[in-house]
Amino acid sequence: MSQPPPPTLQDIYNEIRRLQDVVDILQNIQANHNDKINHITKVVEELSQGLPTAAAVHTPEGTATADPHETPRAPKPLGVAFAEDIRVGKKKTNVKREDDNDPWHSVSNSGDELPDEPTSGTSTKRSPKACRSVTRATSTWAQSLAPGEGQKTAKMEVPKPYDGIKRGKAAKQWFTQMGLYIVMNRDQFDNEDQALIWILYNMEGKAADWATPIIDDITSNKPGAPKDVKELTAQFTAAFSDPDAKRAAGCKIVVLQQTTSTADYVTEFRNISVDLDWNDLALQDQFLCGVHWKVKEQIALQDSDPSSIEELFNMAIVVDITETASIFS
Repeated sequence: MSQPPPPTLQDIYNEIRRLQDVVDILQNIQANHNDKINHITKVVEELSQGLPTAAAVHTPEGTATADPHETPRAPKPLGVAFAEDIRVGKKKTNVKREDDNDPWHSVSNSGDELPDEPTSGTSTKRSPKACRSVTRATSTWAQSLAPGEGQKTAKMEVPKPYDGIKRGKAAKQWFTQMGLYIVMNRDQFDNEDQALIWILYNMEGKAADWATPIIDDITSNKPGAPKDVKELTAQFTAAFSDPDAKRAAGCKIVVLQQTTSTADYVTEFRNISVDLDWNDLALQDQFLCGVHWKVKEQIALQDSDPSSIEELFNMAIVVDITETASIFS
């Protein structure tokens, strides 16, 4: 019986490359797990810091306490001051709501609570937008970035104004930075309208021409005005997306095929999809069109279907490691 020929140097080199790819993928998965563990640990620490203390501080009777509203405050950003100026004549009220315990809920500067019953014959009216706090302007991931009570807030410079010339990724990066600034400095915004106006006020040139009517809509409380940062994000993306980059990304992603490891294919697919506005299901379908048929076959044999494109990415990488490691050896 003849023995198989000894491996060539090329065979050994290919095997080493394959093993290196497997090690890289395992390291990426481990890093993702470590990030999740660190995030959970931070959340637990923040929750533990929010627990009530064993005994409340007792102030002896007759002891004078300083009015917290007389304490000097740091100057607010230009956008916040602008938002307050255009609201001259609108009296702030502090309404106790169910989300008062929410760390994102901002309390107005007034120290008096609204009485349960109006003292006069006329009922007290309050603009619906006055009830909105910055909580509504933030997503779940943004709330997870917020430091817990008692923790120091990271310093962050105000992003430079956006002029509307560079579109696509540049516009999206600027808007993300503005949202992150609001998250890190949420105590400087009394309500959500101020956060929206602050973003719009930090535009210039063509972008300012686009933002000015929206500022008027917000201050006039018109029905078509954006109600939160999520709605403003959609309007901003539609106005300053790069149609050429979107078309180019669409052409690239439909011809993208897996030729190396699944991890490399995932990375390239993710980078291209940044310029697309496809929904999650469309991205999953296109990903399966370009992935290696062995990986696709193993994904179809899994007990559960992925619920998002990110889950599909992770499933494909794990399948490549555990079931189809010899595809490109």
